[in-house]
Amino acid sequence: MDQLLIWRSLPQRHHQRFDNDLQGARAALGKAADKALATLVKDMRSVRETPDQLLRMSIANVSFEQLTLLKKVIQCDFPQVLAMRNPGFGDGIAKRELSLNGSPTDFTEELALKDYGSFRLEVLS
Repeated sequence: MDQLLIWRSLPQRHHQRFDNDLQGARAALGKAADKALATLVKDMRSVRETPDQLLRMSIANVSFEQLTLLKKVIQCDFPQVLAMRNPGFGDGIAKRELSLNGSPTDFTEELALKDYGSFRLEVLS
């Protein structure tokens, strides 16, 4: 509606130029929207391709003190661990949830190969 009012207010000789300018603006806006959409899709794909992986662990025959030490060991020795939650502890069994940057399989393989002297971590499944 505003375009029609502007178009009518212009002298006749400027109508074609105004129409060309309007078409150019629409084309530029379309290109900008296409570029923004392409960037958004690319960003969404990169996020989807590298999601955090959740690994749930059960740790048996462990005291609270040992569990605290284990948390420090995991945080120091495994940079792929982004976050750690402790959803439960009781009767010598602790539950841990680890948010990983990367494959849980790679993490468990690396965990199984670590040498902690007399202390041993064993991957059960």
